[in-house]
Amino acid sequence: MNAKITKLLELARSWSGLVEGPRPCIITIGRTSWPAVWYKQERDTPRGSRAHSEGERTYVTEAFYLLGNLPALKRRGNAAFPWAEDGREWYVAGYSPKTIKKEFRRYHKLGKNFLLMPWDVPGGEAIDRYERHPYKRAPMTVKWL
Repeated sequence: MNAKITKLLELARSWSGLVEGPRPCIITIGRTSWPAVWYKQERDTPRGSRAHSEGERTYVTEAFYLLGNLPALKRRGNAAFPWAEDGREWYVAGYSPKTIKKEFRRYHKLGKNFLLMPWDVPGGEAIDRYERHPYKRAPMTVKWL
């Protein structure tokens, strides 16, 4: 395993609430590949949300944490990344800014990064079902390490 993946694994193992993972991998979209980890994490349900008002206090989220710049397709607009292995579409759920300000570097210890999360809604609608313009799509592959 290369040094980036090793450091990423160390960082991910420090996160609280892990219920599965972290599992190292390389994600490829188009011609670009990123070092990444997959994980599931238990989080607190936000106060004021419908789920919280119905008594749900925690939930489990699933994500890939990738090191590097956003995929080119996402930089040009809304995008989804179908993963044939699990049949779901993944989307960019968060990312670091182009330039990470000094006061925020402690939250981005390994530099630029972004999260991919699965689009998973009870009705099963596509991520762009109600959008004015359809999302661009590019398949992603995952090579487990």
